Amino acid sequence: MNGKVCVVTGAASGIGQQLCIELAKQGAVVVAAARDEARAAEAVKAIIAAAGPQAKVEALACDVASVSSMKRACATLTARHPKLHLLVNNAAVFNKERRTSADGLELGYAVNALAPFVLSTLLLDALKAGAPSRIVNMTMAPTQPLDFDDLQLERKYSPLKALQSTKSGHQYLTAALAKRLDGTGVSVVTVNPGLTQSKLPTEAPLPLRLIFRLFGKTPANGAKVPLSACLDAKWSSGVFISDKGAATPMPPFIEDVAARRYMETNAKLAGL
Repeated sequence: MNGKVCVVTGAASGIGQQLCIELAKQGAVVVAAARDEARAAEAVKAIIAAAGPQAKVEALACDVASVSSMKRACATLTARHPKLHLLVNNAAVFNKERRTSADGLELGYAVNALAPFVLSTLLLDALKAGAPSRIVNMTMAPTQPLDFDDLQLERKYSPLKALQSTKSGHQYLTAALAKRLDGTGVSVVTVNPGLTQSKLPTEAPLPLRLIFRLFGKTPANGAKVPLSACLDAKWSSGVFISDKGAATPMPPFIEDVAARRYMETNAKLAGL
């Protein structure tokens, strides 16, 4: 990874920060993306402190809940690095009640589903220029398909269902991009790190928070399989990697028609 440029969202804490540390240790130029300049700067300090003073780490302010912020961040990033080698779509939110983003979208959908699409789309030319390159989408074991008739969850909001369905967006994205990018040198995989201690369940009910705290992996352990997804050439484009580090079938609701609909819907929502 020496000299290769790697972008990681959600770099302020948890698995995202741990991945930055591990990539920096291997000589990569790590771009730590966080919601604002202050969080990104703090992330850079923490990563360098853990990876060593030789680590090459850059801050990137990128609010993944805002399409305009992502567009600005990607323009800044590609001006600085015309060639990219790795994009890790890691940032995620869990909300106990329905909230909306600055763009008027349900916040969970905006961050968990739309943002990976927007970033992958805007950075695609740079990833092609840096090929062989990879997009890694961080997910969970999906049980809920997206309801295309109620993407903004206006009819009925359930926190857990919202998380499960919006995080399944990573599988839709992986399936669609893997076909679209065949032969370009850009591979796309999705990976489930498993239950890991993080700030994600902060608003979850107490029993769920306790489960994360007591049984969740440490970020260092939780990052092991995702790091393999980032680095290991054995993973073919389009694969879904389980938390055990094994290729596993996509859920049955991730099929061609649904994946295309996901891409077209997001393109309209983001104005891309």
